[in-house]
Amino acid sequence: TVYEYFESKQILFEEMIMVLIDIGFEELDKHLSETNNAIEQLKIIALLEAKIMFEHGQLFSLILVRLASSSDELKQKFHQTKEKQLEKLESILKYGMEQGVFKTFDPKHFALIFKGSMMQVNMNRTCMIEGLEQVDDTTKDEIFDILINSIKS
Repeated sequence: TVYEYFESKQILFEEMIMVLIDIGFEELDKHLSETNNAIEQLKIIALLEAKIMFEHGQLFSLILVRLASSSDELKQKFHQTKEKQLEKLESILKYGMEQGVFKTFDPKHFALIFKGSMMQVNMNRTCMIEGLEQVDDTTKDEIFDILINSIKS
């Protein structure tokens, strides 16, 4: 009966991913609205991304593997998602600069650095291989602190 609504497993998979992306942004917006502190907002982003990667890391890996053979619509959604994430980071960074919390810098550059660093930490935790040293919460917190301290006023 599922195929009455979806032509194939691939289309069902893509629709599911697009819905999950939208749900993730709704959750992020809800949590970000709880504070107007730029550092806390960056922490919320880092924690939510870590939570999603920990809970759904295998799905994320599958998405990346299948993205190349996915529809242009899903590829476009992923591109828009990445841009939306970076824009959200940039707006938080600009707000922090306006408030004097952060020194002046190019928020686009730091958004990429922040996103890349957090992604690397979270991917390490998601792709746990027995016997290899893993990044723990203390290390993740230290990396976050290094990034934030590098831009504080």
